[in-house]
Amino acid sequence: MTNAADYDALPTAALLSELLHFAPDDLAANRAGRLSDAQRALLRARQRDIIRPPLLTLGIFAALLFASRLLPTTNDGGFALVLALGGVVLALFVPPAIRDWQDLRADLEAGEVLSVTGSAAANEDSVLLLEVGGQSFRVSREVLLALDADPVYAVYYTARSRVVLAIEALDGRV
Repeated sequence: MTNAADYDALPTAALLSELLHFAPDDLAANRAGRLSDAQRALLRARQRDIIRPPLLTLGIFAALLFASRLLPTTNDGGFALVLALGGVVLALFVPPAIRDWQDLRADLEAGEVLSVTGSAAANEDSVLLLEVGGQSFRVSREVLLALDADPVYAVYYTARSRVVLAIEALDGRV
C-alpha cells in the first residue's frame, strides 16, 4: 500500500503491521523475546544500508589520496584542501555509521527482543520520537500518526540499536 487513503482505511493494528513490516509470526516471536527470521533479514539489510555510504565515501577518499600521489600537482593547496575536507567528512560520518552497524550486529548475534508497555506520546520537536513507558524510540511520522492516544501499547525493540520491530495495542481497543 502506498496511497494515504489506503492507510486511513486500515485498522490501527494492520497499519502498524504494514508500516513496521511485521507479520503475526514476527509478533509471536517478539512476544517470546526473540527475533523472527524475517526480522533478522530486515536487520541485516539495514546493516548493509548503514555501512554502504561510508564505505563508498572512504573508497572515493582513498582513490583521491592515491591519485594525489601519482599525479603531478601545482602545489596550489586546492587539492590539499579537498583532501582535508574529505578527512573531516570521514571523521564526522564514518564513526557513527560503524557504531550503528556494530549495534545491529550485536542485536543480530543476541537475537533478543525487549519490550516496554505504556501509553504512546509523540515528540516531534526535532526528531520523530515515540515515547512509551519512559523510553523513546525513533520512528517514522506515519507510525506516530497511526497510534491512538488512549490504548496501552507494547513496543518490541532491539536492545542496542533500539529498532522498533513491532507495536501492538494491549487493551483490545484497536
